[in-house]
Amino acid sequence: MKTLVVTKIDEFFAIVRNKGEISVEEVSFIMQREVELVERWAKALKEAGMVSLHYPMVHTKNGKVRVRYKNDKINYNHGAHLHQPFLAPAYARL
Repeated sequence: MKTLVVTKIDEFFAIVRNKGEISVEEVSFIMQREVELVERWAKALKEAGMVSLHYPMVHTKNGKVRVRYKNDKINYNHGAHLHQPFLAPAYARL
């Protein structure tokens, strides 16, 4: 019997995938993690081609970094991701 290991970065990606787009601050609040840590996760996922990051053009009080799910760049290999942590290479660099 295989055990599914779910890390915090996996949970972060699941939130982004389910919402489609969300701010780093919102994820930080939902997961009760520091904004800086969530930003590092977002950058690692961006490097892996799994999300895109959108920065505000002008600094305003509502100008927050947004994380957007990129479903066109991900190949889950027909469900193989359910049995292995798919973020291990990106997460290892953090």
